[in-house]
Amino acid sequence: MTMESEQQLSSSDSTIVGIVENIKKSASDSWNYRGLELSNEMLVLLISHPNIDKAAAALDVTIG
Repeated sequence: MTMESEQQLSSSDSTIVGIVENIKKSASDSWNYRGLELSNEMLVLLISHPNIDKAAAALDVTIG
């Protein structure tokens, strides 16, 4: 992933310092993807589908 733009967007606890919208995917993939980089260096991947009305969350923490 590469950062497409360096924008400053504020939320209550952290700041979004980068947004990635050009994530590579298969041509037959109908899901929408957006990457975010937060001010605390956390990388976030948002995934959505226009026809799905369910929600889920996952967290991957690498330590050591």
